[in-house]
Amino acid sequence: MHSNLEGLCLSYYDDIFRYSLSLCHDRELAQDITQDTFLKALKSLHQLKDPAKLKTWLFTISRNLFITKVRQTNKYNAVSTATLLTEIIDTKILSPEQQYLLKESTDYIERIIGTLTEEEQQIFHMKVWEKYSYEEIAETLGMNPNTARVKFHRLRIKLINFIKEGERYE
Repeated sequence: MHSNLEGLCLSYYDDIFRYSLSLCHDRELAQDITQDTFLKALKSLHQLKDPAKLKTWLFTISRNLFITKVRQTNKYNAVSTATLLTEIIDTKILSPEQQYLLKESTDYIERIIGTLTEEEQQIFHMKVWEKYSYEEIAETLGMNPNTARVKFHRLRIKLINFIKEGERYE
């Protein structure tokens, strides 16, 4: 059984690499996170209670390793995030000044993303960067697909409100 689980882990290597890359946007760092994910998974394989949830477990390990690395390096690609943020927010409802802030201000974008909870950041990355379906987000985060859909909708509203409110404090 142990070797079967190792084989399953290896079959998920590409998925975990793409997920890691979607989080960090750095190929080398994504490779490190992916390798660390499988090392940690293989060391902790005995803790996996349900082998059917192996993929979800691997994504969770990968996400946690990414968060640890971000905290260690404090490195974040906000410019690319700004571009993607404009894809999920209907910029027609923003004033020209708000649209400019959204597209041009790296610090502003970092503050916006920084206001999100860890779960919201995960949903944002999976939906916007990785283009995950709500079903894939739900599976990865252990929730119902409708819950993932509602949380993403609320996340969009929260981001729009932050942008609108933020202009008052600039």
